[in-house]
Amino acid sequence: PSFLEIEGFSHLVYHGTSIDSLISNMSGLSYARPEGPMIELLKRRHLSPIYGENLIVPELRDFMVISQEPDVFHTGHVHKNAAMKYRGTLLVNSGTFQERTDFQAKMGHIPTPGIVPVLELKSGQLNHLKFLEEGL
Repeated sequence: PSFLEIEGFSHLVYHGTSIDSLISNMSGLSYARPEGPMIELLKRRHLSPIYGENLIVPELRDFMVISQEPDVFHTGHVHKNAAMKYRGTLLVNSGTFQERTDFQAKMGHIPTPGIVPVLELKSGQLNHLKFLEEGL
């Protein structure tokens, strides 16, 4: 994970691997709505709150702790676009340019390829650029 400051806004950027363990261990969460697990990560103030499910690096400092409230929290692991505000933080989950994999089909997951979220920092407006036509 990384904390960045861009044009005065703090961004927490994290791949999102631990989203899998949250979805498999908490009822009501799904790959169809990745903002749900993202909210749970913010509530727990940790990017990998379920011990033993995800690999960790034995360091003196836990780099997965969310030590400050970000303006923007950006993940992408589940290949599904999502965006919403949660208690003043903009949650953004990027999609992908990869087609649906056999594993995703087996899991019932439908990714959103070819859609790129673009945040206009001056206005706070989030837009999505679509690079693929519907039905492809």
